[in-house]
Amino acid sequence: MSGVPLCGVFIVVDFALRSRACTFFCSGVYLNHHYFTYTNMIIKDLLETRFFTVHPESTWLDVLLVMEKHDTNGVYVVDPDNKYLGMVTVAELIRHVVPPYMKEDPTLTKTAPAGTFLSLCDKKKKSKVSEFMDTEKPFFKSNMRLLEIVAKSLASENYRLPVVDKDGKLIGVVNRRHIKEALINHFKK
Repeated sequence: MSGVPLCGVFIVVDFALRSRACTFFCSGVYLNHHYFTYTNMIIKDLLETRFFTVHPESTWLDVLLVMEKHDTNGVYVVDPDNKYLGMVTVAELIRHVVPPYMKEDPTLTKTAPAGTFLSLCDKKKKSKVSEFMDTEKPFFKSNMRLLEIVAKSLASENYRLPVVDKDGKLIGVVNRRHIKEALINHFKK
C-alpha cells in the first residue's frame, strides 16, 4: 500500500491490484475506458473526446459565442492541423478587457461609471485569440502515467487540461473529475 496526498486528504491506494474493466459516463459523455491495470493506467484511459476548439484568428466575441453555444467555460486553440496552441477560459476573456491599472488596484473600479465593463468588452470584441490565449497552462501527453497526471492537475488552477498526441495534435481533455471517477470505480470493486 502506498499513500498519495490529494487535495489535503490522504488517500491510501493499493497499486498492486489486478485489471479492472470499466466504462464511465460523465455529463453525457462516454469516456474511453478499457481493461487496464491501475499501475499502468495512462492518460488515454481517462480521456474525454468532447471538447471545443477555435483558431488563433478567431475573435474575442467568437470565443464568447462558442462558449455560450456549447455551455462551456473554456475552449482550446488549435492550428489548421489541429496542433494544440493554447486555451481560452472565461478568465482570459475577462483579463483581456480589464485594464492593467484596474487589475493592480481594484479599488479604482469604484470610480468607474456604470456600464464601463460592457464598454471595455465592446472595445475588445474584435481582438484576435492569439493576443490573449493562455499558452502557459500545462498539457498532457497521451502516454503519461496516473501519478504524473494527478501531480500536474493539482499544480494547475485549470481543472480541464488538454491532451496531445506525439505530434502535438489535440486529441482530448482530462480533468480532476475523471481522476475522481477512476478512484471511485477502483474502490467500489
